[in-house]
Amino acid sequence: MKVTKDTPLGSSNREAEGSGVANISIAVSSVEIPDPSCSGPQGTEFITVFMQNHLPSYGGKDFRLFITGYTPGTFVTISVNKAGVRFNVRANLGETTWIQIPEFVELAGSNIFDQTVIVRADHEIAILALNYKTYTADTTVVYPVEKLGTEYYVVTPMGNRDGLNKQFAVVAWKDPTIVEVYIKGAVTFQGETYRAGTKLVIPLGAYQAVQLQSHDDLSGTRIVSQNPVAVYSGHVCVAKHTKCDYVSEQLLPVSVWGTSFIVPPLSFQPNFDLVYVAASQHTHIDYQSGRVRARRNLVAGQVVTFEIEISKPLYISASAGIQVAFFCTGGSKGKIVYDPFFLMIPDVSGYCQTYNIHGQDLFENYAVIVAKTAETADVTIDAEPLRITLWRPIPGTAYSWTTYNLGSGFSNHTIENPSSAFGVLSVGIKDKAGYGSTAIGGISSAAPTIQPPDLPSTSCSGPQGTEFITVFMQNHLPSYGNKDFKLFITGYIPRTFVTISVNKADFLATITANPEQTVSVMIPAFVELAGSNTFDHTVIIRADHEISILALNYKTYTADTTVVYPVEKLGTEYYVVTPLGKPDGLDKQFAVVAWKDPTIVEVYLKGAVTFQRKAYRAGTKLVIPLGAYQAVQLQSHGDLSSTRIVSQNPVAVYSGHVCVAKNTKCDYVSEQLLPVSGWGTTFIVPPLSFQPKFDLVYVAASQHTRIDYQSGRVRDTKDLVAGQVVTFEIKFPSPLYISASAGIQVVFFCTGGRKGKIVYDPFLLMIPDVSGYCPTYNIHGQDQYDNYAIITAKTSESGGITIDKEPLGNIAWRPIPGTGFSWAEYNLGKGFKRETMEHPSSPFGLLSIGIASKSGCLLCHKHMGSAVLRQINCRPEDFGHYISLVSTPPSHSGMLCLEQVDGVFHNLPVITANRQLQAFQHGTNILVQTDFGLIVSYDLVYQARVTVPQRYQGHMCGLCGNYNGRQDSKFLLPNGRTASDVAAFGSAWEVQVPGASCVDRCAGNSCPVCEERKKDVFKQRHYCGLLTAPDSPFTACHGTVSPSVYFNNCLYDLCLGNGDSQVLCQSIHSYMTACQEAKVTILPWRSTSFCRKYRDTDGAQVAKVRWVWEKRGEGDSIYGNKIPDFWDSS
Repeated sequence: MKVTKDTPLGSSNREAEGSGVANISIAVSSVEIPDPSCSGPQGTEFITVFMQNHLPSYGGKDFRLFITGYTPGTFVTISVNKAGVRFNVRANLGETTWIQIPEFVELAGSNIFDQTVIVRADHEIAILALNYKTYTADTTVVYPVEKLGTEYYVVTPMGNRDGLNKQFAVVAWKDPTIVEVYIKGAVTFQGETYRAGTKLVIPLGAYQAVQLQSHDDLSGTRIVSQNPVAVYSGHVCVAKHTKCDYVSEQLLPVSVWGTSFIVPPLSFQPNFDLVYVAASQHTHIDYQSGRVRARRNLVAGQVVTFEIEISKPLYISASAGIQVAFFCTGGSKGKIVYDPFFLMIPDVSGYCQTYNIHGQDLFENYAVIVAKTAETADVTIDAEPLRITLWRPIPGTAYSWTTYNLGSGFSNHTIENPSSAFGVLSVGIKDKAGYGSTAIGGISSAAPTIQPPDLPSTSCSGPQGTEFITVFMQNHLPSYGNKDFKLFITGYIPRTFVTISVNKADFLATITANPEQTVSVMIPAFVELAGSNTFDHTVIIRADHEISILALNYKTYTADTTVVYPVEKLGTEYYVVTPLGKPDGLDKQFAVVAWKDPTIVEVYLKGAVTFQRKAYRAGTKLVIPLGAYQAVQLQSHGDLSSTRIVSQNPVAVYSGHVCVAKNTKCDYVSEQLLPVSGWGTTFIVPPLSFQPKFDLVYVAASQHTRIDYQSGRVRDTKDLVAGQVVTFEIKFPSPLYISASAGIQVVFFCTGGRKGKIVYDPFLLMIPDVSGYCPTYNIHGQDQYDNYAIITAKTSESGGITIDKEPLGNIAWRPIPGTGFSWAEYNLGKGFKRETMEHPSSPFGLLSIGIASKSGCLLCHKHMGSAVLRQINCRPEDFGHYISLVSTPPSHSGMLCLEQVDGVFHNLPVITANRQLQAFQHGTNILVQTDFGLIVSYDLVYQARVTVPQRYQGHMCGLCGNYNGRQDSKFLLPNGRTASDVAAFGSAWEVQVPGASCVDRCAGNSCPVCEERKKDVFKQRHYCGLLTAPDSPFTACHGTVSPSVYFNNCLYDLCLGNGDSQVLCQSIHSYMTACQEAKVTILPWRSTSFCRKYRDTDGAQVAKVRWVWEKRGEGDSIYGNKIPDFWDSS
């Protein structure tokens, strides 16, 4: 064997001891690792504390225990010592229950405390503790009392020098004890200061705790106790590469330390993390980092540090027991800038074959897995194989590692291998926070299976068609909020031509729908139905090939969507279901919409209605004549459920509530109903995993019907009569299965609730019959919402479902008792998006839902048509700041903007301390002005204007030219040559911006071309033709500013934007701005139905302010105290 002198890779001493030891590098060869013998953290009694997290008064405290049971009906008590607080819960096989712990248990400062948390159970359980405050959190496994010891060595992670405290806590069990602490850092305790090297002797009573804090590093501190104690170690808020975060872990006593450790890196860490190794006696360690192996000798109490990167997992073998801790130093993953966390690395000999792992709310959750390379294929999650995971070998061992994405939000998973032990770490990241701990191993939580009955075969009948008719029912009060009515139209045949019109109104929109694309069309606000009356303003959609439609009825904080069914699915008999909430005086409602033929509609009322100034009691039969494409809306304070509707000719029926409240604030809800002829007999209703209370399921019958139903493990039968509607409560984790002797209608009413910090309001949706399940679905995520797909599939086929041709990845499938189906909840993320979910051979059910909080705010980019300027960035060489403007629509009242200065986001206005930079929002524009005379104006959509002082003449370059007054030098490349075309010119001046990306859209013949038939439509006066019409509001400007360029741009953008009305309005607004800058007066051109006026948050029209220019010696400048607005003169 060749031996050479070398320096060990990425290691450094935490103390001076052992600094003279020689370091030896040896050739790489696989080493023997002892066979694992799992010893999980299960037990029947536990004691824990919640150490100080950041400052005691900081943030919203959220302290929790996650308790996993392994025996059915396990009885668990949770109490706080000397506080009179006690909780009782049941922990069942394979289930995890979380308990909120009172805020007052937090330890603060260096002192002795009584408020320890005691947990006892009559069968074995496992516990994970979460200590959370806003943007600062960590988790730790809580070990049972039989794993406590009498000797420990502290490890506290070191970060930036910020004055925040390292800390540890010692917790006594049932017996009083004397604790000796050999401190490695200065501590002030009970009014007296103790220097590093001092021995503290601290008496603790039964279930008492002591917390010690220091500005110094406390690593290497030795703790010796008469009786067993628990020890927790960490930092109140440690920062390294990012902002600070609370970190904490329960330590294991010296008596159970191991000798073989594998430390996998984090695959998303762009920098490096740290590994701490502590020894309790003279110990030599052999370690391998990547391909380099070395040896180091440690003395008692010494702690050494290793850097670890993605390409260099760390393997350590020791001559005696050591303690290994992993410190994630923080980093960035995409747009997530996550903060540090801390966790203990398990000894290889303690690996298990089964683990429970818990995903935390608001975090991206991951399992970092270490397994024998030959056995990696046998690792499963929730009894399903791991999908799309990259295993990387660990040099010098027979093991490999991988990072497995568990998704976002609360979740509980079982990861196991039937024959081979392996290791699992549980980590999570989100913006400004992170957590990490060892996964809980030891006992399988597999649940028993139930023999399912036979279910009907499926025969998909989707909502596709070529003609549709719909209405937008009253949403809250007619005058409330900013209306946003949209249709989302999906095509299936290339170049499907679609027209959208409003009956008896001057509104016509045309779009082209293509496969794999969804186009949104804004519907005028005047279409909203108001009160009980008949209406003409129905919305008619026609296409030359099949399409499908989703309708959105949105006002501020109150919205719902519904699938719009084609006219061939309309019928002549319906039963209404209107959800019941709190008695708040707001109306239940339904609407009946006639198709192309006049019809007589008979309505058998179940609630009192006032219609056309006449009151009708419940039980009355109304006979209402409707003309072609007419609608009637009926409203009532009473419940309208069971109201029967019979029509001569086919009609559409919509049912809901103007604003219903149950568990939270009220929300508009609406669904298009299916006629009795389209009802089914077999239904599965999955629960919402994030519903803390319960939701409601309404079941309606049109004749004498017997239903058999199963909720969780309970089965029962109920007999219904014609017109009867019964209600079931549904709560996670128990789904509802219903089988009926005749067709029934099943409606799900989400009653509102809380998910993390989101307080979401109610919504309503129709549950599809199992026989109508399809193998392919289009699903639409809505802007400003957390969007989810609730999937029901045959258990044996669930692994074959894909989203946009990719496997679903990690997703928790839960069996539906009494059936051969399972259900799962898939997080689609935030923001508007269209995705396709499908299975190659097996139909399945899918529900689309979204939740948002009233106080929520979503950051996004405004994207209209083909002209998109996502960000505008500035960094002159002689200027000390990097500026990035990002548009964000917090409401429908107008566009706001965040400015990123030197990587930090600010709300406008922004004025730097030295006044080098000033940024203001005014109207639809942002104005940035620097102390050297640069002025940048950006309208957040189309136009960016850059003005510089005259002294920069001849010294400029880039997209705006070189400011030398010569027309022949405007399209110069950075090398001084002339660009071959505009696309090449634009690409040449791209600047790399952190967190942003630019894509060359097209070049030459690859650019999209607008079809002539579309151009003919968009050239008309009520589209782009308004710009050039000889009698338009812009006529006076034609001689000063030619409209031809603006007209051609409008045609192109509107064509590629599929007729988006916002693109049209921005195109016209762009020409109007040029005219106003030329000091031409423009006549009013906006109206309530065409590019309606911008309004501020109070509803008052924004004041109009003109640009004022003054010629100065160095160039054009803006003067005056009033920041100018870019509003038009309408």
